[in-house]
Amino acid sequence: QFNPELLNKQFIIAISKSDMLDDELKAAIESELPSTIPHLFISSLTNKGLTELKDLLWKVLNQPVD
Repeated sequence: QFNPELLNKQFIIAISKSDMLDDELKAAIESELPSTIPHLFISSLTNKGLTELKDLLWKVLNQPVD
């Protein structure tokens, strides 16, 4: 069960633990993701992508609602 209103909300995909992925696996994962949804690879261990995640969240949260 889920709230159908969630389908109308904006969202992003953050793939964590990306420090454990090689470029080939990242490309394979990325090819499976919908092109219409913003996504990025992050790693808290190496701080990779965390600033980009913060910026993307800020951008999405401050977009005008249709």
